[in-house]
Amino acid sequence: MRNTVFAVFLVSAALFAQSPDANISGTVRDAQGALVIGAQVTARSIATDAATTATTNDSGLYSLRNLQIGEYTVNVTMPGFRRYERKGLTLSTGASVELDIALEVGAVTDTVTVTATAQQLETRTSDVSQLVDTKTVEDVPLGDRRTMNLINLMPAAVFVNYDSGSKPNFSLAGGRTQSQNFFIDGGTGQNMRLGVGQIDMDPPVETVAEVKVLSNN
Repeated sequence: MRNTVFAVFLVSAALFAQSPDANISGTVRDAQGALVIGAQVTARSIATDAATTATTNDSGLYSLRNLQIGEYTVNVTMPGFRRYERKGLTLSTGASVELDIALEVGAVTDTVTVTATAQQLETRTSDVSQLVDTKTVEDVPLGDRRTMNLINLMPAAVFVNYDSGSKPNFSLAGGRTQSQNFFIDGGTGQNMRLGVGQIDMDPPVETVAEVKVLSNN
C-alpha cells in the first residue's frame, strides 16, 4: 500500500511551510442564489471512511481543511432542503479546491446526487506546480526505480546526475543545483547543512503515492 506523499518545493528567497494535505471550500446557496447559513458540509474519504465536517457561516461559506489525498464524497444537509451529494471528487497533494453548492428545496430525506465528470479546477491559489499522480509513478520506467528520476519529466528542469552515486543533483526553474526544499508528508526530507539544499534520501517508487513540484519564478 502506497501511503507516502512525496512533495518537492523550490523557494529562492524564503521558506514557507508546506503541507501535502488538501482543502475544499466554497459557498452554499439555494436555487434563487440566496446564501444558506448553518448548512452542514461533510467530506468522507472513500478509502478510509474518515469524515470531516464544517458548517456554513453567516456568509454561506464553509472550509474543509487537512484532507488526505484520495477520492471523496461531499454531502450537504440543511432542514428544508434536499440532501446534496457530490461523488467522485478526487483530491491531490496540496490541492485547494473550490466547490460551490446549490441546494434544492425539499425534504431532507430526498437526495440530489452529482457525479464529478471532469477534473476539478483549482482556483484558490496562483501556485505554479506540476503533479505526478500514482498511476504515472507506477508506470513510468525510472532508472534504479528512484523517485527523483521523475524530475526529468518536469518543465524547466535540468537533471544533472546523482552526486557520489546517491544524491540527485538538478536545477529547477533556472535556479542553482542543490538549492531546493524537500518535504515528505509535510515534514522536511533534506539535510540542514547551511548552503546545501539537498535531499538525503531517494525513496523507491513503490512507497510513493504522488510527487508534486512547486516552483517560483
